[in-house]
Amino acid sequence: MGENVNTQRMAEKISKEIFTPLGWRTIPPHNVDWQCVTPEHQTTKGRGTHPSDVVYRYEDPYSNQTIFINTDLKSYGKNTITKYKIIEAINDLSKSTDCARRSADWQSKYIPEGVPATTIGLLFIYNHDNEYESEFEAVLQGIEQRSIDIAPELKIFVFGPSDINHALNLVHDMKNLAFDGLFTHPNECLFFYPHLIRRRARIQHTSALTIQAFTAPWQVYTFKRPQPADKTKGLVIYGRGRGESVDEFKYIFDYLFRYQLIDEDTEIHLRLPNAVLGANSICKAAVETYAYGIPMGTHIHSLLSQIKFEKPNTIVAQFSALQIGMSDD
Repeated sequence: MGENVNTQRMAEKISKEIFTPLGWRTIPPHNVDWQCVTPEHQTTKGRGTHPSDVVYRYEDPYSNQTIFINTDLKSYGKNTITKYKIIEAINDLSKSTDCARRSADWQSKYIPEGVPATTIGLLFIYNHDNEYESEFEAVLQGIEQRSIDIAPELKIFVFGPSDINHALNLVHDMKNLAFDGLFTHPNECLFFYPHLIRRRARIQHTSALTIQAFTAPWQVYTFKRPQPADKTKGLVIYGRGRGESVDEFKYIFDYLFRYQLIDEDTEIHLRLPNAVLGANSICKAAVETYAYGIPMGTHIHSLLSQIKFEKPNTIVAQFSALQIGMSDD
């Protein structure tokens, strides 16, 4: 039993290491049960409860809502991450999060009075032995729609092992860049949110990375360059892609120009931790083809040529169940 508890604490520890630097605030209490208020969830034994491992919050940059994330932390070995285990966990989280939207008990614990709130669910699946080699996204896509029961307008997100590794390395890379002097401290970095066609951002630069922004192909954050420096502003694009094609880079260039993020005074770093061998050459080829034969092509070529492409080092989180059990944290 003790080993199982320590294994579960691995998920708690890694989630804290990831989400705190990304601007998510935890709300106590943690690991509590609260009263169910949904008759359909009741059993023959009477009124039941739902669990909340941890609840996070951040301010949504597109609305006046505070997002509250009812989080279920799972720590599984490679043989435990199965389709049926995931289905069971999604449905359990869906029930508890749907109930939380109506539960006075849950809301009194986590939502301050008068705060406009939207509650969503997050299933966080950490692979504690780092031996899971299957394509988690393929497992998710293989789940039949009829197997999942999610209430109308309720949003449930699932972070699998690859998502967790990506988030861990995003945070690690920010710390490394600060250590290298690119900016003073990761806390000074602000994630960028563009004005969309049907939604304008209330705040375009904020310290919190939203759950939707995290699931995007890349994350963009800005910073101010320590002086003296050639440029006063800085921007990092940290992507999930592999840099395998010219089109992949041209899509990123489109994004930079569409949202006016590129100019002579902005130092841009494009960082792809999963880049293939030769991705740097593909990036250079994309610059040439993007700027060729268009108005102001010379100027555009000059701006794009200053983008610094890099494949940063990556890390893998490894905890010992014994070490976790002996720690006070």
